[in-house]
Amino acid sequence: MESRKIGLLIALVGMLGATPDAMLLRLENDEGAPSSTILIWRYLLVGAIQFAIASSMSGVRGLLRASTLAPKCNFAAALLVTASNLGFVFSLLWVVPHRTYRRTHTHTHT
Repeated sequence: MESRKIGLLIALVGMLGATPDAMLLRLENDEGAPSSTILIWRYLLVGAIQFAIASSMSGVRGLLRASTLAPKCNFAAALLVTASNLGFVFSLLWVVPHRTYRRTHTHTHT
């Protein structure tokens, strides 16, 4: 398969995964769950799934050995991913969509 088609497939799967995630985050927030609770449960589950997949691919010892090869790079990547994920969650929880849409799509005719 061409690299462009693979890239489009990955983008499609990512969007299909992000849409229900955003909907569920808003639903939890509307039901009264505090942001801290949403973040804790969301990232505990994501971390557990990622650890299970990574350890099944290379074993726990292999995973730990590989993570010590470049600890500074691994830590920097983890910080960037954390910042990105926190930005995603807080943008969904703190922004009111209909107000944002009105502000970005109002046009003044002169």
